[in-house]
Amino acid sequence: MQEAGLIGFDGESADATHRHAVAESGKISSRQLELRDLVPYFVLGGDAGLKAACRAALDAFPDNLGFVYEGEEADADHVAELRRTAELWAELGHAENYTATPIPGRDDAGERQADPL
Repeated sequence: MQEAGLIGFDGESADATHRHAVAESGKISSRQLELRDLVPYFVLGGDAGLKAACRAALDAFPDNLGFVYEGEEADADHVAELRRTAELWAELGHAENYTATPIPGRDDAGERQADPL
């Protein structure tokens, strides 16, 4: 998947510097994460503004379906499937779906897991 960002570049063009920058940015560990990996940092973090913004964005998923092709929105079964998936993803934004477990020997952190939906 990292190479997808390099489509259209050849190694010897005037864009070699840009190609190199794109390739290097693709190696950053956070680029390997998915939404479900990142959401807990916002939902369980200490910044109330980020918590609220994350939850609002995720709660809006079912109403803002991402259609890839023109005409997809006309397929009721496909829309229902996308909406159901979006509803499941939206649950990741609800702090009540997580449990916290103390880490032995530490009082500054805890393990947090999403409860199964």
